[in-house]
Amino acid sequence: MWIRVSCPGVVKFFGEHAVVYGYHAIAVAIDSRVEIYARPLDSEEIVVNSESLGVNVKFRSVDSVDWNVVWSRKLMYIFKAIELAMNYVNSRKGIEIHVKSDLPVSAGLGTSAAVSVATISAYLSCHNYDLNLNEVSKLGYRTELEVQGTASRMDTTVTTYGGAILIKEDSWRRIEIPEIPVIIGYVERKYSTKDMVLKVKKLRDNYPEIIEHVFRSIDAIVLKALECMRNDNSECIIHLMNMNQKLLEVLGICSEDMSQLLDTLRKLGVGCKVTGAGGNGCFIIYTSNVEIEKRVVEFLKEKNIKIIRTRTSNLGLQIEKFLK
Repeated sequence: MWIRVSCPGVVKFFGEHAVVYGYHAIAVAIDSRVEIYARPLDSEEIVVNSESLGVNVKFRSVDSVDWNVVWSRKLMYIFKAIELAMNYVNSRKGIEIHVKSDLPVSAGLGTSAAVSVATISAYLSCHNYDLNLNEVSKLGYRTELEVQGTASRMDTTVTTYGGAILIKEDSWRRIEIPEIPVIIGYVERKYSTKDMVLKVKKLRDNYPEIIEHVFRSIDAIVLKALECMRNDNSECIIHLMNMNQKLLEVLGICSEDMSQLLDTLRKLGVGCKVTGAGGNGCFIIYTSNVEIEKRVVEFLKEKNIKIIRTRTSNLGLQIEKFLK
């Protein structure tokens, strides 16, 4: 018996980085998803395949995992999630996993959270353990925390439950907003999530009063954006996205090339900002004007920038059993 598990990617509309330090953020699931196909094994073997990542890795047990190999092949989240799921249920039963995703890896779309939550759910489902979404989300968060060193519960909460959420520390609530079309641009990432999170931490350690002022300003933007999104006020959303982006640039998470690109896009009349940790990767573009959207897409294609056109989604973790 095979299990198919899927989780949505996540777009951070407002509040990333500040959310790590106890401030509000708004994050939304999108209809682009990560899929994991899994089956239980009679042995303790762990087998992971992914055509999108170009990997085929096998270890005889979780205790024999070569973490250097796992790290170099961008599989840390998968193997750490398996290890934590095994410890959670006190099991060493094996699993075979196939990962399928159209989302770029480690680029700001919550891919690591989606992979972590999907992997944990796949392991528990394969071995017939009861799934508690709250516990699955917590284990997904622990996976990100152990891999990255610092993390928030934002991405793992959204990818588990779907929809849009307002989150602050360990408290979150679903917010009802109209469906929003989103254009995502992607440029090659120069630094990992861990690198960027640590960079902001160092900046905050060196200039605590200044950076706290930045975080408080981001928090005010988030709370105002909540009102604008509920009312489908596109002009307000655009203004606030652009304000949020400028404050992210103060935190030093954007390359000069990325900042210049977003400045050019803003002149076309859109809201645009980095989504996620930064260090290049993905950025989001919002407009309710069809003609402006066409000009933006044409511009990005001329620059050979990868585009993902998607929408916000209420669909979270999905599990299906089938014969393969």
